[in-house]
Amino acid sequence: MLLVLTRGRAGIYGAHARTRVLLVLLLAVFTGAALVFALVLVTVALAARLGTLEALGVMCGACLVAAGLVVLRIRSEALAHAAALRARSDQERRLMRAALLTAVPAMRRGELVALVGLAAILALVGRQRDDDEPRA
Repeated sequence: MLLVLTRGRAGIYGAHARTRVLLVLLLAVFTGAALVFALVLVTVALAARLGTLEALGVMCGACLVAAGLVVLRIRSEALAHAAALRARSDQERRLMRAALLTAVPAMRRGELVALVGLAAILALVGRQRDDDEPRA
């Protein structure tokens, strides 16, 4: 009974997700079309006042400035992402060390489970150090 209810909910959520993705995609397409029409409108208006070449030059410059702003935003997001990854890695390392320190007293009593846990923790710490190394 529980499996049937779970499948029903999963089907509802899946259909909702597909519909949402389609609607967001349509929104992006129509927003992009509106942006193109707005750019054409501004270009035609500038061409009527300044001339065709000057209007196209102004629009080209405006698009290059907008592209530069997007590049700056991408770089700042990448730096923030890298900082968040470093912070998370440091936190995970501190947790591993704390787990290791709590396992030491149990090892002194000779518990096999503690020894296996310690080996797993050491393997994870070693793997994380390898992952943190910059790749060439």
